[in-house]
Amino acid sequence: MEDIFLLVEHSRDRGEVHVLGWFSTETEAREAAQALEWQAYRTALKIKGVSHGAVPPGEATYRRYWVKGISRYHANTLTASGTLH
Repeated sequence: MEDIFLLVEHSRDRGEVHVLGWFSTETEAREAAQALEWQAYRTALKIKGVSHGAVPPGEATYRRYWVKGISRYHANTLTASGTLH
């Protein structure tokens, strides 16, 4: 079976987890996650009134965006019935 890699966001509001997309290679998924981390970091730097300094993604232990590998599901095609319901 093939694996796919989900790009996941951990929301800061209520601890929700959102799947943003999927990639066929882990490298692509990790690059997208890293790009989103840097985008979130730059956005945090622009916010006025932040009392603490934002930590660059390379130094942070917390990751808002991460990658989860799962096995791809291949659905079997169903034959269409001639009967209408």
